[in-house]
Amino acid sequence: MQLKNHQKFLIKNICFNELKKINLEKIQLKKTSKLNQYLYISKGFKILRWNFKPEIIFLIIYRENNIFVESSEKLIKGLGLFSDIITIRVKFNILKNPENSFTAERSITLGLKQKPNILRLIPNKILKKMLAQTLDLIAKRVDKKLFLKLSQAI
Repeated sequence: MQLKNHQKFLIKNICFNELKKINLEKIQLKKTSKLNQYLYISKGFKILRWNFKPEIIFLIIYRENNIFVESSEKLIKGLGLFSDIITIRVKFNILKNPENSFTAERSITLGLKQKPNILRLIPNKILKKMLAQTLDLIAKRVDKKLFLKLSQAI
């Protein structure tokens, strides 16, 4: 079971070339030892009685007309026992526009790798609704963080 959330944003009054020059540490991305990989450590959040403090490694590829950012489910830590149950992937494609603006396309995929015994008691309809609510929460947090960090950095 997988759900996706796609969003497209038009960001005005920021030049694409300025975006390419941003110091990534200002938006809490730390360079790792691998080429084009950056670590983001979340402040954490709570769902029901579980606390999560994800650490996500993003692959960032700069091209002439776009910047591609992608996480890999294998590179997300801090989800505890849920690491074996859920899959999550975040992708951004930031596209250069002719004017003083750019377009950011964001995609988040959330799904279940396997269905643990305890979840087999929950009907698929309810499980899908819980997954959708979690995906909405993650999407809101990612979008808010993206715009907040970009506005602070530029």
